[in-house]
Amino acid sequence: MSFAGRRRGNKIKKGVQFTLMVVGASGTGHTTFVNTLCDSEVLAHKLSNNPDTTHIEEGIRIKPVNVELEEDGVCIALTIVDTPGFGDNIDNNFQEIAGYLECQYSVLHPTHRSCIMEDIEHYDIPIYNFPYDIEEDDEETIQDNSELRALLPFAIIGSEEALEVEGQSIRARRQPWGEIYNLQQNRRVKAWSDLPAQKKNQRDSLQLSWEAEVVEYVNFLWQKTWPRKKTANEPAAIGLDVPILGPRFLPPTYLHTHKQPGLSSIVPEMRYLKPINVVHPFYYPELTCCPQCLSSDAVTWEGWTGTGACEVHGIFYEEVALGLQLRCNGCKAKSSGNNLRERSSERHTEIEDDIQHRILEELGTLENTSWHPNLFPLMRCAIAEQIKQLHLLEYQRWKLEYLDQLQHQCSKPKTVAAYFGRSNHLLTMFSPFVNLQGYAGRPITDEMVSEVYLSFVSKTRQQESESYLRTLTAVCGSLDSTFKVSSKASLTDKDCQHSKHLKGGILSVLNEDNQIVSWRFCQSKSNAEIMEVLMGLKQRTELLGKTAPEMIVSDNCCAVRSALLAVFPQVDSIQDVWHFIARYLATIMNASKNPLRSAVMADITNAILKKHAKDGGSGAEYWSRLEQEEWLIAAYDKWSESGTVWSAASLKVHQEQLKHIQKGCLERRRQDILSDGSRIEGCHKAWNLLQRAQPSGLVMLTALSHDFVLQRNVRIASESANVDPFILSTHGSHHLHLSSAIAECYN
Repeated sequence: MSFAGRRRGNKIKKGVQFTLMVVGASGTGHTTFVNTLCDSEVLAHKLSNNPDTTHIEEGIRIKPVNVELEEDGVCIALTIVDTPGFGDNIDNNFQEIAGYLECQYSVLHPTHRSCIMEDIEHYDIPIYNFPYDIEEDDEETIQDNSELRALLPFAIIGSEEALEVEGQSIRARRQPWGEIYNLQQNRRVKAWSDLPAQKKNQRDSLQLSWEAEVVEYVNFLWQKTWPRKKTANEPAAIGLDVPILGPRFLPPTYLHTHKQPGLSSIVPEMRYLKPINVVHPFYYPELTCCPQCLSSDAVTWEGWTGTGACEVHGIFYEEVALGLQLRCNGCKAKSSGNNLRERSSERHTEIEDDIQHRILEELGTLENTSWHPNLFPLMRCAIAEQIKQLHLLEYQRWKLEYLDQLQHQCSKPKTVAAYFGRSNHLLTMFSPFVNLQGYAGRPITDEMVSEVYLSFVSKTRQQESESYLRTLTAVCGSLDSTFKVSSKASLTDKDCQHSKHLKGGILSVLNEDNQIVSWRFCQSKSNAEIMEVLMGLKQRTELLGKTAPEMIVSDNCCAVRSALLAVFPQVDSIQDVWHFIARYLATIMNASKNPLRSAVMADITNAILKKHAKDGGSGAEYWSRLEQEEWLIAAYDKWSESGTVWSAASLKVHQEQLKHIQKGCLERRRQDILSDGSRIEGCHKAWNLLQRAQPSGLVMLTALSHDFVLQRNVRIASESANVDPFILSTHGSHHLHLSSAIAECYN
């Protein structure tokens, strides 16, 4: 038999003698602790039914109590030394207890954990502090012992009350926020730790415990408030003694260490915890749509997502998201083992996307700008780098805060020697930025920015842009295509070969208010694609009960006239003045270096316009067809006589433009509305800015286009002299669906 075996055998025969002293003021839990330890009422609680004698101080007494216990066949002779009265008096003289003991040490309230550790260090009280050697031990041992050391000193929660939990009788202490026994919390942490994804990512156990604590808190709120009867219209209320926190939970900081007793001392692990975003019906009762099939019939919350929390990128630091599974009966019936895990992951992705969208909005607020699509391609790399720098800034700030707090703690006279005087003490260094077992920083990438932006547009911007477009019509439309931006959009096949198919550019139609009423990508420059755009505009006009367009301006009015008349038989196909003048200027000798160029341009313009448009005022007035022909011939002949203006190609251009004049292409049926198509050229510049930084795929260009059209239209409508009441209620916000929901509720 081994020595250990013989020693155990002797203990079984002779038994074990053990002495335990408990010291503490009434109400600190030492009586409950002893009764819990012995599983019987060894010490009686101090009770007084007479209010006249309750205030009388009894003084400190030494009260030993002998108890015989048996544990695994071993007899234990336990002597419990109680000290009733200590801490209850004004003058708590320690000499009586000191006389009973041979060793003197400080006695502190059990919740002042940091003070306890300071005294343990100061008085060199030997405890097991989970030692490790950085040079010899492996990283896992060092990490485990560091985490356990950070939890010192351990606290014991006792209870004389047994509760039934999942068929088990468990001792637990009831609190306003729930019962303390940690059974569910420990099981949840173990379940998350055993997941393949968790083993791969090696998330910190303290983070998992923090998440489990939040889950227990939310479960408590839900159990106390959800309607238990079908006739209950309103959920039950929570007492004022229970704080309602969430749905975004921030971990404790060093401020809590100073202001709240019972927390651990200054350790870096406290700053490694990540905020938790909870998606739960307690916070979001309006969520009633199954994310799998989008059905709203018989939708129920099925429990917390089995895959655990998912990581999301914050503006300043990493965060996590955790939610309940929302499913309809149809998807529930179809689910099987493996498919359930996949659907759970998909539902969690929905949560992550929604939170990332909020983060994008936060960045827009942070920069005091919106997510303007004109800047997105240029800023995509800059956005990722900026978020990384913000993450690093917060990391460095927390690192400095940890050292400052530690320095403040060690500035106390008795703590300096205790903290740094011992040879075996090692300062716990703050984790590196990317250490998965520590701070776990993970800056956002360019690809993530693109993915989040595409998801954001598909769920919000595209629908809002299309919804607003369906409310717009035109009396005078401006039609034109831009090719620069579309030339950068490419498609990639399975062999990673890039090809460009948008040879027709982006065709857009503006109304007299300069709003984009329709747009599309074109594969060619054919009239068939123009007719498709106009057919959509025609159907919209009829559904809204508006009049059809009377004029449509373009730079190739005669070429598209047949397509326009096929859709709108009464429309006038007219030419814009800007392109008309540009064709003359292109034939001037020495181009822009010619000193007479400005004078020539003024004469050509005055041959068409009787009165120029004013900014913010009335539009331009046009000469009649005959007057335009007369003035144009006079202007051309005037500069022909100088011999220093027109090139050899100018005569042909002049003859072609005269034909447009004679056909009435520069004449306007109505002078009371804006009909100068040159405004569309400014719109082209905005289109072309969408990909000024680098080429991208067609999907990204489509998303940028929806975002651009929405923001441009809302801005123009908000600045209009006659603002639509709905647009006025948005205050210029691009979130039209949200504004619409608010208006509907208000109405």
